[in-house]
Amino acid sequence: MKIIMNNIKSIKTICQNLLLISAGSILCAVAIKGILVPKQFLAGGITGLASLIHYVLPRLPVGVIYFFRDIVQEIFPAARHVQPGV
Repeated sequence: MKIIMNNIKSIKTICQNLLLISAGSILCAVAIKGILVPKQFLAGGITGLASLIHYVLPRLPVGVIYFFRDIVQEIFPAARHVQPGV
C-alpha cells in the first residue's frame, strides 16, 4: 500500500512539473512572438542570436532556429557542459 501511495505522489509531482514547464514555454513563446520579433528587439543568449538570424533571414522563423539549436545540442552533448572562463 505504501508503494502505491509513493507512486501516486511521484506521478502527481511529474504532472505538476510538466504543467509548469508547459506554462513557462507558452509564456516565453508569446513574449518572443508578441513583443521581441514585432518590435525587433534583441535579447541576450540564444534568443538574441535566433532573433538576429531571423532579422537577417526573415523567411527563417525564430522557432525553427531554436529547433536546430536543440538538434545540435543533442548531437554534441558536450556543448551543454561548457564552463565560462575555463
